Amino acid sequence: MDFITEVFSIGIVFFALGVVAISHVIRVIAQNIYPKFRDKDTRLGKFYNELILESLPALVGGLLAFCMPMYNYPSMFTSTGSHILYGIGTGLVSGLFYKWVKKTVFSSLGKKAPDSTVDSTAVPPSSEPKE
Repeated sequence: MDFITEVFSIGIVFFALGVVAISHVIRVIAQNIYPKFRDKDTRLGKFYNELILESLPALVGGLLAFCMPMYNYPSMFTSTGSHILYGIGTGLVSGLFYKWVKKTVFSSLGKKAPDSTVDSTAVPPSSEPKE
């Protein structure tokens, strides 16, 4: 098996989706425990949104790789350090894998994937005050 085929196997997709799922759970728990993280206008909110959320998938990927030494890594990743680097790299691209899988699933169902760039703090139309 050549390098590209071995590294970009279905295993990396599952690993990346696991990283996305764990990162999402951590984000939801953190934002529910401390709602000020959602406020992007404060220093704490900017720190959380621009640094913590951006680096969280890489950290989760590295930690997940460290905790899963028996995972089916490509053959060139043999040591614990290389597993961690694999996890960090997979964590960095996990968002791209999630978008690709989401688009593929929705297109196979014949539907358009919902836009994930919608502001979650926006007021839904049904809850706007009536005049």
